[in-house]
Amino acid sequence: MSDDRQTLFDRIGDGRWPSTTPARLHASVSAMGPAYQKVLDFGTGADLPLEPTYARFTPPKMLRPSR
Repeated sequence: MSDDRQTLFDRIGDGRWPSTTPARLHASVSAMGPAYQKVLDFGTGADLPLEPTYARFTPPKMLRPSR
């Protein structure tokens, strides 16, 4: 099982997220090999190689907090 799926299963199992840093996710995807690092080019219908591009993200504060 890939580390990305295992990350989700770990979250479901114990209620806490394991490390989801970009570096860890890059390493996880890189370990799967180039067959899993492709995207579909809608113009040509061909699979194109694409390296993982995980980035740290913090969503902005909500403008109107919900109740």
